[in-house]
Amino acid sequence: MKQISILCYHYIREAPEGSDPASWNYKLSVPPANFQAQMDYLHDNGYITLDMRDIAYHKKHNLPFPAKSVVLTFDDGHRSLWGEAKILFDAYKFRGVAYLVANWVGSESTYITWAQARSMQAFGLFEFGSHTVSHPYLPQIAWEQQVTELYGSRDALRNQLNVPITSIAYPYGEYTTPVRQELKWAGYFTGVST
Repeated sequence: MKQISILCYHYIREAPEGSDPASWNYKLSVPPANFQAQMDYLHDNGYITLDMRDIAYHKKHNLPFPAKSVVLTFDDGHRSLWGEAKILFDAYKFRGVAYLVANWVGSESTYITWAQARSMQAFGLFEFGSHTVSHPYLPQIAWEQQVTELYGSRDALRNQLNVPITSIAYPYGEYTTPVRQELKWAGYFTGVST
């Protein structure tokens, strides 16, 4: 089985004015024109987008991934999912994985709402996965809190979206061996890190 490329996005936006180029706020921002150019490239060159359910299926059955396949992920649930990503995904019939921080959904005007997530799911554009309840650095919090973050996010997303939640993106890309084992018991099939 060959490997597959996973492209991870956070914010499809211009970097906030005055932000330090060394800051996460700057580094995690992809200008809309750049995002469009990347999606145009994938579309024009015949790439197929998969989600993490596809990855789990192919791995479970030891199947090769389709030629020119890629996974597009979006961490945090930024409102640009509802804008730039949704528009291009709909036009190109792409699919992706949106990893939501349960406590951030609908907060302020920065993140998508549950209604928007349900709409995107209904159109088959996105699989939704966990990015924990509050986006902590998992290796640095107590075990009980880690478990609450893993199960609480899964349960909140499952209750709001009425689908199994089987994939997680580890906040800051960090996890421990006990966390990975707990994820299996919690019903997660896949986990991604940056």
